[in-house]
Amino acid sequence: AARRRSAAGPAPRPWGGRIAADATVRAARSYALLTVQRTDDVHFRLLGQHSENEKEMQIGEPSGSPDLSLGKLATRSGLSPEDIFDYMLEWSQGEDSLIDWLQHLRAAVGDHELRLVIWDTTGFDIPWELFYLPGIEAPQRREGPLGALFAVSRRVAAHRGADDGSSYAEHVCRGRLLAFIDDEMAADRQFLDQYGVGGVNPPNELLDQLDKAADPLGLVYVACHGMYADGLLGLRLGDFKYFQITRYPLAALTRSRAVVFLNACHAGRLMWDPRINREASGFATAFLRKGADVVIGPTGFVETGLAGRIAAGVLEQVALQPHQALASALTQVRAKIAQQVVGKLDPPEADLKELAYTFMYVCFGNPYATLELTAGD
Repeated sequence: AARRRSAAGPAPRPWGGRIAADATVRAARSYALLTVQRTDDVHFRLLGQHSENEKEMQIGEPSGSPDLSLGKLATRSGLSPEDIFDYMLEWSQGEDSLIDWLQHLRAAVGDHELRLVIWDTTGFDIPWELFYLPGIEAPQRREGPLGALFAVSRRVAAHRGADDGSSYAEHVCRGRLLAFIDDEMAADRQFLDQYGVGGVNPPNELLDQLDKAADPLGLVYVACHGMYADGLLGLRLGDFKYFQITRYPLAALTRSRAVVFLNACHAGRLMWDPRINREASGFATAFLRKGADVVIGPTGFVETGLAGRIAAGVLEQVALQPHQALASALTQVRAKIAQQVVGKLDPPEADLKELAYTFMYVCFGNPYATLELTAGD
């Protein structure tokens, strides 16, 4: 189901505390933080931080929020994939200060090493991964949506780390596969079995297994229906309500620091709930609070067949390059479809559709985390 409503309300100021850095922390030069703060109901401002600057800097002037939510696709009020792409191109071209800041990062760090973390507390549902960057001739940098050019992660209030990235370690999410698949998504078993035979469980065991499973978990994969609503009370992941998940202990997940892949409609979408009146929340924040190191999920409605192909593509990238961060693996999947669209004057409608739905998938949490399954191929 795909119910949606524009979020509104004030946004919190980012938590600016410092914590002790882990001994395995990645050099901060590769890390950049883009903070998006609401200034009123229709405007936001951007703050950028990187090791080259002693303090975070404001990027340009406050800007109007675009009404380009990917979560509205497949709804009566939503734009078509072609319209979304065209509007994102148009909107991106007007954000000169952000383009300059991102291009400077690319030149200074390099697309392969760069880890951009976006902390958007506004609830405006802006598809930042589709923000379009022009190419650079010297040094050579490709053009395209930034989510296809370098690793992009989302930060939420559940990860209250130091703003310089020193709280993120090169953690390996090592353990077995634990999957929960609805009957309608049974085709996903075909690619999951190679990563861990016997790892698929009935959906109704999700919370019990995440609390009581004895073995370390590397990947928790959930394929089911999801529902978006006017407030947190209406959020659904299969048969589970949002608040059922937040109040359950999930001790096995906490011990494992696993990757959680939520292949359910709207499971990666955050909302601002006026009853909380603090920051945008959703299933990503719920699982990160419970100890997941990375959460991946879509920010809108995705067709079942396409959803399975995207997940299979991410796991294939992990298998091909096991030392590659999950955020980078997702970037590679986006890049493949972006190649079918970028630079073409009249790209096929089918490619534009696949582009829009693939870019719905966002990565939350540790931008350096990798995945190592202890069973299967």
